Amino acid sequence: MDGYGISEEWSYSDAIQQLKLNIKQADEALGALMYALNRNPKAFPLVHGETVRVAKLDERPNDGLPPFRVFFRISSTDDYVYLLHVDHGEGQIGPDMPQ
Repeated sequence: MDGYGISEEWSYSDAIQQLKLNIKQADEALGALMYALNRNPKAFPLVHGETVRVAKLDERPNDGLPPFRVFFRISSTDDYVYLLHVDHGEGQIGPDMPQ
């Protein structure tokens, strides 16, 4: 396998739905992050214990895109990244996720 596989957990899928992005916005904003996660997910900082990491994308006002944070974990048994949550970097993000 070349790079890491990426899998969406139900919590990530639910969070995407709550952001109410259209497909083009989601692809444009998160595509670069997904590429980086595929290539080198260990480059992103740990934010909760020794398993949860965060990838951030700054706001791009000229493109009409808000900032994003994608929380994920890397599998210890295979070459997969599991997406856990996505948000715009605002406020509380839930009882099971880091701030």
